[in-house]
Amino acid sequence: MHVEFSENVIKEFLEIGEKLLSGIAFHELYHNELINHSRLIIFWKNMNSTIMGCNKNFSDAMGANTPQLLVGKSDYQFCEKKDADLYRKNDLDVLSFSKEKINCIEPVTTKFGNFTLLTSKFPIYSKNKNEMGVLGISTDISEHKFLENSLMKINYPMIKNLVAVENLSCRNFSESICRFDEILKNIGTRSKKYIFLYEGKEITLSPRELQCIALLLKGKTVKKTAEMLNLSPRTIESHWVHIKSRFNCKNKNKIIEIILSDKWKW
Repeated sequence: MHVEFSENVIKEFLEIGEKLLSGIAFHELYHNELINHSRLIIFWKNMNSTIMGCNKNFSDAMGANTPQLLVGKSDYQFCEKKDADLYRKNDLDVLSFSKEKINCIEPVTTKFGNFTLLTSKFPIYSKNKNEMGVLGISTDISEHKFLENSLMKINYPMIKNLVAVENLSCRNFSESICRFDEILKNIGTRSKKYIFLYEGKEITLSPRELQCIALLLKGKTVKKTAEMLNLSPRTIESHWVHIKSRFNCKNKNKIIEIILSDKWKW
């Protein structure tokens, strides 16, 4: 994933950073409309990677009530060490080579939640051309990363299964993958049977039948399902006869639609 920023935006943020690190821009920073109304996450650090200023989006992401509460603090004070180590390394790369570092993926783990940022960092210079610190501009790409990681788990046959569902739109594709993951996680963790509540009636499935459904969602054929479960194809077909009967469905696509919908619960 790649995000570009206009030169004018970067220039303005760098100018604010130069004033901020000179100790004369606090008022300007917190009354700057571009910063306060931007959807970007913006922060400035000194040569020691200490935060000297940020916008509300940054403080919100880090769990602070106001940007001022983060001034003078380091990443280690509100993020996990492994994450803070990465941020510090990226800061040092910018300062050591006096060159911007564009589109770095920076995971964030705090007590308020986990998310992923795509961050670009730029060196800040004084009017005398001396390095003063780092400007960071980030965007939250958590949803993009979730879909990217989820799509790595599925293959073309599974995508065909998902696309075949009439009521499944791109809008709820990620929600459907979550449902799929939920099914997989529940296999083997429950007792002898699974009870679905669907349209006011109970549908009882065995763990083996649920495995057949989960493997269908992953795009596995009857033959491949049989190999993976160490059963005969005839046994798998028998399970599917029972599954279709319980759901009162004639085809597997309809069962996929039900499983991926929000019309049922355990």
